[in-house]
Amino acid sequence: MKYGCSATFNGTEYLTVVLDLSQVPHFNPASPPKNAYGVPDYALPGWIVTHAADGSVSFAAPPPSPPTPAGQYAAAVAQGLVVTSSSTPTLNGTYGVTDSDAANISAEAQFIALYQEFTNGATTFPWADASGQPHVFPDTATFMAFAKAAAKYVSACKQALVALQAGGTAMFPSNAVAIG
Repeated sequence: MKYGCSATFNGTEYLTVVLDLSQVPHFNPASPPKNAYGVPDYALPGWIVTHAADGSVSFAAPPPSPPTPAGQYAAAVAQGLVVTSSSTPTLNGTYGVTDSDAANISAEAQFIALYQEFTNGATTFPWADASGQPHVFPDTATFMAFAKAAAKYVSACKQALVALQAGGTAMFPSNAVAIG
């Protein structure tokens, strides 16, 4: 059996240590030290201790810590960019915008900007969404609209990250865009 010792901080009692005392010589489970409780095997330090009126004691995991700025950025980018196209509904989908995805989108856009054609030399270009489902861009102008939306989304996420890391406030942008 595990036992936990607790301490009170700002009016809330927390488990500070969780030990398996069954292997400790001369330990008597019938009379544990003051502020030591039999705890569930899954209890961890930091859990909240609650005393009921009937004398029973319960344990609960603390609320989760708020995400860090880097965690918020990672979550915003991981959700992808939800694209809706009124002129080409077959492009509707959620596209990846991780660093690798953004680099690939940017590389294709740069090629189009330099040579006015897709890297495959065709007039259309297949591009997979975040789930791997291919969508066919009908022309370079539509791909460039997609690339611009992706770049703006990633940039806005990075700007929010920088502001939060500097101690400021910021909101991450919506990941839904319309590209026409």
